[in-house]
Amino acid sequence: MIKKVIILLVITIILSGCATAMEKQLRTTPISPETATLVFYTEETLGFGDVLVDRKKVGELHSHSPVQIEVEPGEHIMWVKRPLTIARDISIDVSPNKIYYFKTIFVSGIWTGSIFLMQTPQVSSYTAMVPFNKSQ
Repeated sequence: MIKKVIILLVITIILSGCATAMEKQLRTTPISPETATLVFYTEETLGFGDVLVDRKKVGELHSHSPVQIEVEPGEHIMWVKRPLTIARDISIDVSPNKIYYFKTIFVSGIWTGSIFLMQTPQVSSYTAMVPFNKSQ
């Protein structure tokens, strides 16, 4: 029992040094008055994946780099794709000259995980867990 506790403690110490928390800024003004701006972000340490809008990859999401794009007004379907996960898409009707924020949430499972996009109110910044080699 003591051996298991020591091993768990050592693993925790090693993993705690792999990332640091950083405040990341997000866009608070639309990219263009004629289009809608979509902002995707995640606060999760292992948050990553390809962002797809209307079946097209528009960026790669990481905790240290949000995806910020512009789209034409109207209805759009979006999701985040990641290996060994089930992507949960959402549909939204967007208006010009507005910003829409989406937080990515990863839920792990035994065999596979799920990724959800949750629309959030305006967010000017978020705390990202950034790997040390990306924090400079």
